[in-house]
Amino acid sequence: EVGRFEFEALISNRYVDDKLHILVLTVVSGIKKSQRRNFYRVPFFEELKMFRLNKPLPEDVVEKLTKEYEAQKEKYKNNKDIIVADPPDLYQFMKIESRDISGGGVRGFSKEPLDLFELVKGELHLEDFTVSFVGEIIRVSQSFDSVLPYEIGIKFTEMDENSRTRLIGYIFKKQRNLMKKG
Repeated sequence: EVGRFEFEALISNRYVDDKLHILVLTVVSGIKKSQRRNFYRVPFFEELKMFRLNKPLPEDVVEKLTKEYEAQKEKYKNNKDIIVADPPDLYQFMKIESRDISGGGVRGFSKEPLDLFELVKGELHLEDFTVSFVGEIIRVSQSFDSVLPYEIGIKFTEMDENSRTRLIGYIFKKQRNLMKKG
């Protein structure tokens, strides 16, 4: 099996072989699989849309989008039946193909590299609800199992409690379904 395992052992012998220190262990307890994560991961194959908060759009684009937004607000300010959308996000937009998700973050693949510790803002669409989050890029590596060249890990840093509760409920539901399938 692949993964991390724990057991108790006694050191029954030790020696050095060509500058390599060798310990001979005698296992004295059962071997059990352990997990370093605080949250359980489940497969999640959705497109994730996000904004790179460290990468603002060029000034001319920001100015154009802001003017368009202000014009819409002004045009409909006296009409209470029309709701003007929220102000536009003024950061670079990108898509990620996700592969798994947990209550603490999401793993996926990207066309372009992201910077470690870069902040992103995104949305996850889970069955009948949407979860908005702010996250931090905690891993960027070359991808070997996707047509997209970069594998990334995003740690959720900001998410309202209701959304996190619903996300964890979604993950538990997926986990139960996976356990039923065997």
